[in-house]
Amino acid sequence: MITRTRASTVNKSITTRPPVCARVGDLSPPACDSVPAVVPLPLPAESLPLQTPRLLSRQQAAAYCSASPETFDDYRRRGIVPGPISGTNRWDRKLIDVWLDKASGIEANTETSLDERRAKRNG
Repeated sequence: MITRTRASTVNKSITTRPPVCARVGDLSPPACDSVPAVVPLPLPAESLPLQTPRLLSRQQAAAYCSASPETFDDYRRRGIVPGPISGTNRWDRKLIDVWLDKASGIEANTETSLDERRAKRNG
């Protein structure tokens, strides 16, 4: 008994794309149809730089200082880092940097503090 097998079907996921080497207005067939098109891929989120927000919660401020929240509170009591912004539960990231620079003996290369500016203004 002779049986016939059906020819394999073409993979439908393969699509036809326009030639990559054709110039606009060029009527001759392109000579480099076999060259694959290069498509830039978007960068993964992990490779993009993360920007730390300016105002930080207690947990974020502690993490920014590479400390636990309890250690951060101890730093605050000892005057190593500032307290939260008046009337909020948020810490200013730039002010934390200034305080840590002073605690490390590094002169911060920033503007004067708000209290110093107020004292100069009020005379």
